[in-house]
Amino acid sequence: MKKLNCMIITLGMLFVLAACANQSAPSASPADSSGETQNDYHLALIAPMTGNEAQYGEMQKTGAQIAVDEINEAGGINGRKVVLDVFDDQNNTTQAATVAQMIIDDQKYDAAIGTYSSSNALAMAPLFDEAKTPFFCSVSSDGRIATEYTYTFQQNIAANYVWPIMADNAVKVLGGRKVALVALNNDAGEFFTTYASEEFDELSKDSSCELVASITYNEGEVSDFTPIIAQLKDANPDLVMINVQYQDMAAILRQADQLGFKPTWYCVESLINDAFIELAGDYAVGLYCHCTYYIDNPDEGCVWLNQRCNEVGNMNANLFSRMSYEGTMQILTCAKNGAAGDRQKMYGALCSLGTWEGKTGSFEWTDARQCICSVNIVQLDSNKTWQLVPQ
Repeated sequence: MKKLNCMIITLGMLFVLAACANQSAPSASPADSSGETQNDYHLALIAPMTGNEAQYGEMQKTGAQIAVDEINEAGGINGRKVVLDVFDDQNNTTQAATVAQMIIDDQKYDAAIGTYSSSNALAMAPLFDEAKTPFFCSVSSDGRIATEYTYTFQQNIAANYVWPIMADNAVKVLGGRKVALVALNNDAGEFFTTYASEEFDELSKDSSCELVASITYNEGEVSDFTPIIAQLKDANPDLVMINVQYQDMAAILRQADQLGFKPTWYCVESLINDAFIELAGDYAVGLYCHCTYYIDNPDEGCVWLNQRCNEVGNMNANLFSRMSYEGTMQILTCAKNGAAGDRQKMYGALCSLGTWEGKTGSFEWTDARQCICSVNIVQLDSNKTWQLVPQ
């Protein structure tokens, strides 16, 4: 492993730190670190920058960098330049714990922001708790992230809150009567199926809806989805509520079309990205997604963020870049208001946020250090544009 190789080189601690910076953490590019001084204010971003989920890491990095640039253009943190240090967790729990410890051990960091998966967040949370260091989870949705750990903040809507809403919308907004669930066989998929199934049980008491199938599969182990599609066809749902990676969803849509299976597809927000539309093409037209943010939102702040994402990262804005931008702005605003240089002050400032009125919308923080925000439904039209569905 490269990081282990660099650690055995005996050319002095400065060389070791510089070598590691070009490996897994921090993985800042020369453009990120040029002109640094000892007076700079450093923020740690943890995200998958390599591996199968690297595209999500790039989205998070882009959003965070936009916030850093905005703060620096306004004078930095009381005159100090902000530097974003990017740590690659490879979407791996062992690596996530390693980079979390690196951040904790370096006193220049008041807080960390990230990561992509709930599993990684839960692997890091006890370490940040023990070190009394704030950890701002921008997109992970497992409800335990904030409720079972003290120094962890959860910006994305928790699974126990959002999946029942999605199930409710499947019936009451999209008119599903015979509904099937499909999800990855992991922690996120388990929460998805559990909370959605419980909501469908409640809905069935007052309506004619029923849950006719619930299917899971292991991530990365399936490329031929025809057996799963055959199971769905046998169950004959009119709506399939699905929580899978965008690469899999593109394949599912293509293969389902070939087999003549064309239900209403209702998907999770992570599919609202350019790469999915490019992979799925016309097969994705008509698909519904639940979301807290969508690319084609005409709101002035959302248009601005989309323009900046294209300028900084050559990509359209999405959930991951939006959450990373707003989360970074909250941390840096707390730093500007007196929390810089003190982890306990940063923790107190983050706990006191209350309602955050961001450029792209508002976030309401609860006493449990979790956020609540509105959930919408969008549909992809024939022009590959996401249109808001009235609720």
